[in-house]
Amino acid sequence: MSHKKVEITEYNYTEKLGKSYFNFSDINPSVICTNPLCNNPNVAAKFDVAQFSCEGKESTGRDCKRLFEVKLIN
Repeated sequence: MSHKKVEITEYNYTEKLGKSYFNFSDINPSVICTNPLCNNPNVAAKFDVAQFSCEGKESTGRDCKRLFEVKLIN
């Protein structure tokens, strides 16, 4: 069974914030970190891992505290 779609759910480590859907064949997909203090809100979507984090930092130097969960769906 091959997967054709990918569901990426954003969390702030305590609650679900939103979902994005991609085709597995999409080229250079990205999601947006919804933390308004994040200096780099564009995040390259990763389909080959179970989860990944926002790579940006807040102005205080703290991580943006967003986690993206990856789920392969048909």
